[in-house]
This record gives sequence, structure tokens and C-alpha cells, in this order.
Amino acid sequence: MRAVLALVAVAALGAEHHGQVTFNGLPVPGATVTAEHDSARLQTITDTLGEYAFADLPAGTWTMDIRMFGFAEVKQDISVGADAAPIAWVP
Repeated sequence: MRAVLALVAVAALGAEHHGQVTFNGLPVPGATVTAEHDSARLQTITDTLGEYAFADLPAGTWTMDIRMFGFAEVKQDISVGADAAPIAWVP
């Protein structure tokens, strides 16, 4: 059985986007986080606290895809921009 990751994401200050990947409330380091919008595709890896950041995402709807071996993939659209509300994902 594969475990499910949770993602808590916060959009702040325009095109900056930060988030944390957790499992049962514990951080998941080393998860791959991919952000896609139109033809743009950016990727990063979570740090030891399960946190990641994208500093230069243009405003708009982005598809976030979180993957980690042994866990189910998490994929969801989010809004990025100055007026975007904080997001809490709980699968």
C-alpha cells in the first residue's frame, strides 16, 4: 500500500510560492515538486523540513505535482499571485 502525501502551500507577495510536503504531520524531505503553467515547467526538491519554494512564478493557475517514492502522487491546480489565498491540501 502506498502512503499519501499532504501539501500545505502558501502563495504570497505576487509570484512567490512556498509550501511544505508532509505525511501524518511529519515533513517529507526529498519529494519532487513540479509546477506547470502553459509551456513553463519548474521543478524543485523539498528540504529537510519538507519545505520548497518557487520565487518567480508568473501569476495564474499552476498545476502542482508532488512525487516521492513509496507515496501516492499529489496533483492539483492552484492560483499564484498577489491576491491568491493560502492553500491547505489534505488528501
